Amino acid sequence: MADGVTVRVEWRSVVTEESGQAYIFPQKFTRYMRTKYAVSAVYRWKVLRALNGDSKQPVYIGQGEDLIRRMQRVLTPPKEGKKVSTNRRLHDLFQTYVAQDRKIVIEVADVEPFEVNGIPFGRGTLHEPFKRLALENILLVTAQRAEAEWELLNVIVDPIEKATLEVAKLIKTHPDVVRAALRRFSNPPPA
Repeated sequence: MADGVTVRVEWRSVVTEESGQAYIFPQKFTRYMRTKYAVSAVYRWKVLRALNGDSKQPVYIGQGEDLIRRMQRVLTPPKEGKKVSTNRRLHDLFQTYVAQDRKIVIEVADVEPFEVNGIPFGRGTLHEPFKRLALENILLVTAQRAEAEWELLNVIVDPIEKATLEVAKLIKTHPDVVRAALRRFSNPPPA
């Protein structure tokens, strides 16, 4: 039996200048930020606790090939396009928190290098999409397990429901028709 894998992560604030001033949503990006954070990353948006001592701290954990571009999409989501995109949903949610005098920061996961079956993960490997996605999901599971501390803002998508909606759109029919067909094919009548 192999030993378990321990993933050690330190969350580091995205800063606006070399002096270390943390970025707070919805500030504009500085030249320093555009240079330093145009990198692949696993990140989390964190809504700082309110003065009334909320029991859970809202967080959204994600990943991106270029962190500054990913941040920009949340800062200025498109007005048209997908009805409920993650960028639009986060932007609107963060605007609600800002209206309540809450501060939203973004942090980058600094993952100590580790291996799984001889395959390296951690800092220096985040440019590889599958490794970045794997780390994002490990950190989501970790945050979900600490549910007393964190309120995850990530939406869990059922892949079958997502595919059903996509098929319905392609064949220009109502999703209920596709669901009924799926049920029929997954539970065929006895021969």
